[in-house]
Amino acid sequence: MENQTEEKTVTLEEAVQQVINDTKGVLLISLGHSEYGRMAYNLAVSLLNSAPDLKIHLVFTPSAIAHLNEGQKQIFSSMKEAPKEAYIRNGNVEYIKAKSMMYELSPFDTTIFLDVDMIWLTKNSINELFEELEGLNYTCQNENNIELSADELDEKYSQWANVKEVKEVYEFTEGKFYSLHSELIYFKKTEENKHFFDEWKNQYENLKVKYTDFANGIPDELPLCIASIICNKYPHEDGYLPVYWKNREKPIERSELISEFYAYSIGGNRLTSEQVQTYNDFVQYYMNKIGSRFVFKTESKISFLPERKKL
Repeated sequence: MENQTEEKTVTLEEAVQQVINDTKGVLLISLGHSEYGRMAYNLAVSLLNSAPDLKIHLVFTPSAIAHLNEGQKQIFSSMKEAPKEAYIRNGNVEYIKAKSMMYELSPFDTTIFLDVDMIWLTKNSINELFEELEGLNYTCQNENNIELSADELDEKYSQWANVKEVKEVYEFTEGKFYSLHSELIYFKKTEENKHFFDEWKNQYENLKVKYTDFANGIPDELPLCIASIICNKYPHEDGYLPVYWKNREKPIERSELISEFYAYSIGGNRLTSEQVQTYNDFVQYYMNKIGSRFVFKTESKISFLPERKKL
């Protein structure tokens, strides 16, 4: 008797889903000022230097990419204009809100979200970071945490809200309040993660505690932290900081910077001359590598974003 193999019929919808499930890539969000589009371009060039097949998806507003020409836009494997609900809250423009929607904004099954105000360093490919985090469903940069079960809490532990008030208002009796840094978040498309990211978005829209105003909006890390407590979903490692940010790290030589970190952040309102020089030097290096005469250099956000002047 001949062996017969039954062929399995795959619908178009199933085939598309299979393709989605096989994808991984980087999500960048550039909204508002054109400086964010320029920084996204710089970051994309730096990422592709060591990972030329990397997929990079850019979510943007037209104003943010106004200074990119058609050739520069092609650095991104895909682009999509941000829906207004991603940055409008109660009729006000709050661009930071979009980060709470990164789960639905990402087209990938496995995503590394990066803030655009950083540059990838020269030693390690982002593929190595994907491999490092492969067995996880989610993680986020963080410094440390405090236990909410403690009788006494440092009310000033967080710059974004009074931790004691958070505990009382949300009636938390246990859990960890993390010092999260959302400039790098890794996640996979799972039902558990969808619930968690939906809670982040819900907390941003319906925050119950007083908060420190951040660029005319809610600091995204505060509702993220609250969602983490509600969902009991925390970073995989305490003190996980693959991105160097001068404001929280000790001074470091460039050789150490390159060997110990994946990327260099220029987040924050004000940059020192050293930060500007370091970032611009890396940008110049990558532009030389691709033979580009366009070099988008940086400056402190407070110099071009009026909403940062009151922070």
